[in-house]
Amino acid sequence: MVRPKMQLEKLEGKVSREEYYLHNKSIVAKKVKEMSFLTGTHILFLAFSPSNIPTLHLGHHSNFVSIVRRFSQISYHDREKRRHDNLQTMKSNYEKEGYSIDVQKLSDAWKVKKIEELRKELDKIKNELIDLKLRKSYWENPQNVSSCEMIKDMEESLLLSLQFVLKRKIELTSSTTHFTSDRARIEIHSDLNQMTLPTTRK
Repeated sequence: MVRPKMQLEKLEGKVSREEYYLHNKSIVAKKVKEMSFLTGTHILFLAFSPSNIPTLHLGHHSNFVSIVRRFSQISYHDREKRRHDNLQTMKSNYEKEGYSIDVQKLSDAWKVKKIEELRKELDKIKNELIDLKLRKSYWENPQNVSSCEMIKDMEESLLLSLQFVLKRKIELTSSTTHFTSDRARIEIHSDLNQMTLPTTRK
């Protein structure tokens, strides 16, 4: 007799979700260690509990920085393909246990969240560009500045920049002088070696 499929749904109530998470967190951690040790796989498992508390599990001999660097080098197309494959695998595993999940719904929810994050990031960049253009216009036309405090800030910035320029000028001048002195010393030494002393007559 085929067991009827059960729809997998989100637990109701924050307390229930927290209890389920705490109960299964150690099981996931154990599986991460086992899989990493048995297969030599580098695993990084990061999760935030329903109360927004982070939990990080690393596999056997896995390095956090190394894994994140390797993941960042994967192209967007490959990440999307792997995400789709993972969702399909998760769907198949749950179906074997008699559960049914809507993969397309999960995928769309992730995309909506990603789009919102990108839109916020874009708005932030736009605001920064507007601020930079405004500051640039003040430097090009100081008469447009109406705040005494801003003029003082611009003056301090200029003085600081001048200090760095003068310091670099001194370093370059010193380096050039040192190089010229060394070169002159080498040339003099070379000339002395080429000179022939007169022989004394007996």
